Amino acid sequence: QLVKHDLGHCKYTMLLDNKLHLSPIPKYPKKILDLGTGTGIWAVDMAELYPSARIIGVDLFPLQTKIVPPNVSFKVCCLTMLKLLVGPPRANLTKIDNVEVDWRWGENIFDFIHARELTMTIYDWPNLVQEVYRALKPGAYFEISGFIPDYRCDDGTIPKDSAYVKVGKLNFEIAEKRNEPIRWKTYLLDAGFDDVHERALKLPMGPWPNHPHLQKIGNFELLNWRDQAMTTFRNMCQNALGGDQTYYNEILAQAETEVLNPNMHSYMPFYVVYGRKPLDAKPCGPRPEKPPVVREKVWWIGWEDGEIKGLCWPPGGNDDPPMI
Repeated sequence: QLVKHDLGHCKYTMLLDNKLHLSPIPKYPKKILDLGTGTGIWAVDMAELYPSARIIGVDLFPLQTKIVPPNVSFKVCCLTMLKLLVGPPRANLTKIDNVEVDWRWGENIFDFIHARELTMTIYDWPNLVQEVYRALKPGAYFEISGFIPDYRCDDGTIPKDSAYVKVGKLNFEIAEKRNEPIRWKTYLLDAGFDDVHERALKLPMGPWPNHPHLQKIGNFELLNWRDQAMTTFRNMCQNALGGDQTYYNEILAQAETEVLNPNMHSYMPFYVVYGRKPLDAKPCGPRPEKPPVVREKVWWIGWEDGEIKGLCWPPGGNDDPPMI
């Protein structure tokens, strides 16, 4: 799984023309935060690109590499629980802390905050974006990126009644059921960011493009989709939408057959959204009190004896999530 995360980093960096970000950040930034850092590969690359900066990568799990530049540090904190399976919130359920309610940074701290591939992990995007706004220095940028499962083609090669397209539609149903619509640009504008940009890039599925650069990206994405994405999708559907597991297995099997067809020239949009905290931004003041975030059931990925384990919490009705 860790190797696949690093391959994903290579894929997205190649998609951005070998850039680590699109935001126009300062030449000599002092402090940069990476949300959901995973193995820390983006943070390490940024540390080499910006030796003047202290790079902080945060994630729920200690997955990060041990050999890093001196200006990189990692923190294990409640960033995301990778909450794949949920039901509607109810008042009597156990509180779950993550970055949305467990924000650890003050005001005007960072020169740049980066988040990539947090889709399907955050319940309250507006709140998270507001906390990012607070933590940024005036004039600093926040950049968030990720793919949207809106599977498309430009030449009519996706078959009618495509199972592959159905998979994408079911992903949107899950997001709406979780009250997690993906509207990053809107969230930044509502939070007060200016100079907000949204760029949509085509992320090919498979090696069908003519350009060798895009062929390699497509191969990376096909590998990811057949392995990690399919397993994640199966879990989300069964628990967020309900229904028969056999039905989802059949759709996935049909979709896999379609994506392996070299004559289907499909892609999905990969969005990069970034915006600036205004130079004349006023102090945010004290945080308003908010009720605890609660969820009935959460699937998450645990770390045990050097291996990633799939776990379901809460086991046996415990009130607190296990400590990693």
